[in-house]
Amino acid sequence: MSLSAFREKLKEKLESVPGIGVVHDYQRWTRDREQFKTLFVKSGKLNAWWVEWPDTPEADPGELGNTVVRTYHFVVRGVYALKDSAASDKEFDLLVEKVLNELSENRDLDGTVQVAQPALLGANTEEMFSEVLSHICSIDVYWSELIDLDDC
Repeated sequence: MSLSAFREKLKEKLESVPGIGVVHDYQRWTRDREQFKTLFVKSGKLNAWWVEWPDTPEADPGELGNTVVRTYHFVVRGVYALKDSAASDKEFDLLVEKVLNELSENRDLDGTVQVAQPALLGANTEEMFSEVLSHICSIDVYWSELIDLDDC
């Protein structure tokens, strides 16, 4: 699969989670308040998720000619407005759990990738996000496949 196909698949999986909010297949940025609402707010609440691609290590599997094992490492980030009186901490934790379950289910993408690890929660914390006190999480996703460089 290509990098863009992996991003698309991650976006599809995220969008299938009930209550997920706005989903992007790449990290979005803006300084404009109205565009911020479009990019990160759903149903009047900061609730957005996006996919980052920090690295993709490759390994030589040995005696397979001009072939490498390419491990795509993605980070899924979620941000959710914090509101103590609404128990947003519990709401966000449930949403994170649903995302983890969705990303771990059928993690080999119907046999498309040779090795797929379960999704891993890297962080679940509170921070300011564009002047909004927010719950923020990062989830690591790893998909590995054999790439025949002669076919590229």
